[in-house]
Amino acid sequence: MRVTIITYDKPHLKTEQILQSLSLDQDLELSLLVVPFKERKKRTVLFRHRPDMLQGMDYKDLSLCYNVPVQKIFSFKERIKFNPDYVIVGGAGIIDQGYPSLYKIINVHPGLIPAARGLDSFKWSILNNLPLGITLHVIDDIIDAGKVIYRVKTPILENDSLESLAKRHYNLEISVIGHFRTLLKSKDTDLCIPAMEANRRMPIDKERLVIDQFDNYKKIMQLSSGRFCS
Repeated sequence: MRVTIITYDKPHLKTEQILQSLSLDQDLELSLLVVPFKERKKRTVLFRHRPDMLQGMDYKDLSLCYNVPVQKIFSFKERIKFNPDYVIVGGAGIIDQGYPSLYKIINVHPGLIPAARGLDSFKWSILNNLPLGITLHVIDDIIDAGKVIYRVKTPILENDSLESLAKRHYNLEISVIGHFRTLLKSKDTDLCIPAMEANRRMPIDKERLVIDQFDNYKKIMQLSSGRFCS
């Protein structure tokens, strides 16, 4: 199976972790598709729910370390020369409309689709009293609305802090994408969750609410056992 991982022309932690995991599968023929990194506007946050992505190995070092070929493109109008069976999103930003129709592009999203779509899903899930979870899905032209392959809830413990829960949540995200080949054969569970609009970055006033209501959120999730349906 030929698998191409999309990444940035900057060091990118998630790409490194995905490649490290997938390289253990000897039946995968791996490659990297490198796209330009676009700097986001700096903003103040009250707590980081994900590691700093711009650390670790860059694509050149990854190519040497894992012996994988690289193709650099400047836009998603260029075709992938590796003719992949699947394309995995490591770091890509917004993929241009039309591109997903050319390839089977798979993304791991840190929220339970269709309830938690868009950015900062960890924080929005807590604010909206939604169970936390990870979704493996196909990319299409609508943000986080492609066919769901697999969904799994993130365990929430009574003694969790925001930091410990965020770390477990992120580690589960990496584990899910690392097992994507097996999960392609799985049957998604009907979680009966409401469809909601895609979120933008969470403003700082909403972050304060997340921090303030976190203990209550844990109680709600424990009482319901994270159930979606009665």
